[in-house]
Amino acid sequence: MVNLPSSPKTAVLSSSASTPPSDLTTQTIISHIIETIQVILEQIWYYRSVYPKESFQKQRSFQLQVYSNFHPGVKQYLKETSEQILDLLKRGKLKRLFIDLYFDDKKFESYAFSFTNSILFDYIRQKCPIQFEETFKEGLLYASLQSLLFSVIGRLSRMPELKESPEFKILVSADEDTFNDMIKDQNWILEKTDLSDTHTHIRDVDVKEFKEVNLGYLNIKGYVGRRG
Repeated sequence: MVNLPSSPKTAVLSSSASTPPSDLTTQTIISHIIETIQVILEQIWYYRSVYPKESFQKQRSFQLQVYSNFHPGVKQYLKETSEQILDLLKRGKLKRLFIDLYFDDKKFESYAFSFTNSILFDYIRQKCPIQFEETFKEGLLYASLQSLLFSVIGRLSRMPELKESPEFKILVSADEDTFNDMIKDQNWILEKTDLSDTHTHIRDVDVKEFKEVNLGYLNIKGYVGRRG
């Protein structure tokens, strides 16, 4: 497991008000995925008070109202983070993405998204040409990602407000070859996970699932886990 160092507390890459075009390509799919990831990350920042709410402005993405941070430092951080995640997506190497929140170095909340059962990334890794079935339309992809985002926002908006601003980490899980390359890259930091701690306290964690994207070529499962 490796993680991106979180940005200094200075409070984004603006998410465009996307609309579903017609021709579906691998590039288009990945573009929609990275936008979804960006928007989810910013909603976590907003609703969980990672950055001051005054540093956000309303925008639209996937025809939903979302919040985007306008501070230059945070915008640059999100841009750089997105570029690194985008590189993993383009190579079919991203397995899981985590956004963990901490108080005093103790994790109290975790958002996780798994891409492991996506046929699309199998094709990309094997460098095989992809011929999508006619039933796999961009409108369907767009609607599925919109539903995922809607469920994330709905869950975040119902969670109890935090009185203080938490720290955060963005972590990714990749295959062994990619992992070995990543730990040599100064942009990534090796994150040691404590499995014994996970098993010891699993009963104390309240887990809520987000709307699943289940399209065969692309499958995304997500949840939020919060310690009681």
